[in-house]
Amino acid sequence: MRPGSDALTNELVQAVASGDLDRADALLNRISGPLPPHALAAAGTLHMRRERWARAAEALAGCPDADETIRMQRLVARNLAALQQHRPEAYATLCGAEPSDRYRIGLSRTQRPTVFWRMDDGRTVCLSPEEDPRTAVSRILEHLSEARKHGSPILLAGIGDGYLANALAAAAPQLPFNRQQVIYICEPEPALVMACLMIHDYTAADGPVVHPRFRWHIGPDWLGGLRDELFEDFTWPFPHTSVRQGPSGAAVATQVGGLLSEIAAMERKLQAENAAYYAGLSADELAAVMGTNPPRRPRALILTTRYSSVLQYSARDAAEGFAQNGWEARVSIEASDCQVLSRLTLRKQLAQFKPDLVFQINHLRHEHGDVFPPNLPFVCWIQDHMPHLTLRTTGALLRRRDFVLTNVVPTYTSLYDYPPRQCLAMPKLTRVPQRPAAWRSDGRDDIAYVSHASEPPAITADRIISGCLSASDQRLVRTACQRLMDLYQRGECVATWQDLERFLDQVQQELRLCIRGKQERDAVLRQLAHPLNSNLYRQQALHWAAQAAEALGLHLGIYGNGWEKHPTLGRHARGPVRYGPDLENLTRVTRINLQLEPYCCFTHQRLLDGLAAGGFFLIRHHPFNTVSQEFAAFLEQHLDESVRTVEQARAAIAPERRPALEDLLRRGGAIGGLADPVATVRCWQEAHLLVSGQPSLPDLQAVTFTDAQSLRVLVERYANDDDARGRVAARQRHAVEQRLTYAAGVGRVVRRIGNLISSEGTTP
Repeated sequence: MRPGSDALTNELVQAVASGDLDRADALLNRISGPLPPHALAAAGTLHMRRERWARAAEALAGCPDADETIRMQRLVARNLAALQQHRPEAYATLCGAEPSDRYRIGLSRTQRPTVFWRMDDGRTVCLSPEEDPRTAVSRILEHLSEARKHGSPILLAGIGDGYLANALAAAAPQLPFNRQQVIYICEPEPALVMACLMIHDYTAADGPVVHPRFRWHIGPDWLGGLRDELFEDFTWPFPHTSVRQGPSGAAVATQVGGLLSEIAAMERKLQAENAAYYAGLSADELAAVMGTNPPRRPRALILTTRYSSVLQYSARDAAEGFAQNGWEARVSIEASDCQVLSRLTLRKQLAQFKPDLVFQINHLRHEHGDVFPPNLPFVCWIQDHMPHLTLRTTGALLRRRDFVLTNVVPTYTSLYDYPPRQCLAMPKLTRVPQRPAAWRSDGRDDIAYVSHASEPPAITADRIISGCLSASDQRLVRTACQRLMDLYQRGECVATWQDLERFLDQVQQELRLCIRGKQERDAVLRQLAHPLNSNLYRQQALHWAAQAAEALGLHLGIYGNGWEKHPTLGRHARGPVRYGPDLENLTRVTRINLQLEPYCCFTHQRLLDGLAAGGFFLIRHHPFNTVSQEFAAFLEQHLDESVRTVEQARAAIAPERRPALEDLLRRGGAIGGLADPVATVRCWQEAHLLVSGQPSLPDLQAVTFTDAQSLRVLVERYANDDDARGRVAARQRHAVEQRLTYAAGVGRVVRRIGNLISSEGTTP
């Protein structure tokens, strides 16, 4: 300190002590350099009286912890500074509340600070159960274990001694997709909240004041604030689990419970309104708004969730596809990681928006109960063959206004009894992103692959084997897994479902073991196909790519989760890349991207998105990439459109053409997996995956490799030829944008749905 600072410091302490705050401020501004502890305490007091909480906390942080008063002042300052920033309404309530002497701070019998409450009769009660805060919190957390495990919202009916709020912050459950458990803190007494702020630090990043999953409703109007939040759009989850604490705990819990009856009445009202509106919406009006010249702008409600890795992006792209076809499209998604789309949320959205169609990926109408009236068209786009969709009982639940979009219609109609009328052909689609006018492929890596299929096959095999119930099945599956891995080690592969069936049959014959029942056998085949064979197929080609890169002095980058742990490919791991602009840019700046999946390349989302983004791809050969095109051309030339199954084709084909048909069935009989291959090709034609007179993908042969040597040749051919890569990528990109964008796909299925509704008459 400069000379004279000691005198200024002493004057500051005296000014604060006498309450002359203006003089104290003036003196503080004149002092330079660090303040001694006693002056820091005075500065902290000055800032607190001026409600400069952050500066107060900073000043008091330099004071010794031994002084309990200073410690409590520091906690209050920190908490109020955080409340002022993150919870302005709660902060205003605390600052405007009348002081009360009914709450004081003291030590419990376990010598931990806690809050004591003076009752109306003058008796004093410790708000920590049995005056043991730690034990009480441990018991409560154990009681809440199920709610915490599932992330169910919890009501703190009263803040009590304040310990539980911090304990719940520290014990936050790790939920999928970063979903957050919501904690409601409801306390009518501001003075009790202030007392808790003196003994707890709630200001951590995941603490009760800062983290948005904690919802504060305090003061006399706590119930009104909670009601407004819950009723605004019904996306904040209602807390069915509660912990009663402090003098007001029972009353708070009872009043919150009373909101349930209001919510139930609101739901009944919205349900009746929606039922009446859609009962009056005729088939003619729906068909008209889905036609080419609608009398008004049609409306689509797109349901999705932020608790998914990719589907929310696809749903937004679908909404853009609707908009490009003239629809008003609204995406229904949670606004934060703390919120949910409840049935009441959806009922309110129906009442406000009155959509002509509801669209959701991988979920059907019946999963929402009675939310969506039967007259309202509900469209489910199946992008993933999820267990709840691949059941015969699911197919039986579809009604006349339920429509299912998939690129494997025959699979769902033949295997799962989905009504054929309700199933429409829809391929994987892509959006046309904003691309720069020009770009250079000069990124970190010369060759890149993006996938999460990083699990080493041996670990995948162990998981499959451990899932077998009987010893004989386990022996058979263990042998099949090992033989499959040995096969790839020899440089061979299993590309199709038919090949995998033959492989399993051979293993069964050698071991003289048989899996009981077709359903059980198909389940084993599915496990062998994915994830084991799928990972083997991709990782085999990645090893080829690694060899080519090393031989040619190039860099290979593998993007996705878990690659850093792979025993042989880990050195090429680059970590995950965010879907959207980041992935699009990576695809453009990489000279060569890889498509390695064991199915038709033009049904792979990553390839379509990458081509639309401006990327260049080398594609691993798969039999179905070409045989599907041959199949489609054969059907067009030799059979009319009424022929839609193998049985019909064999009956209708001219005798001289039968050998060619049988050859196609031999090579492409598994195009549809377990479904009819002729029906699958017809489905792909309707989906515009296969178009008469056009290749499935231009220049496909020029960018296709079959083994390590052919991949190296192509890498060497294209790695340093920007013009050649640009020409191929441009032609393939144009083909994708013509047929497989969201705008094109959505337009086709909407018109088809309109025609189906028009033909059904007025009966829903």
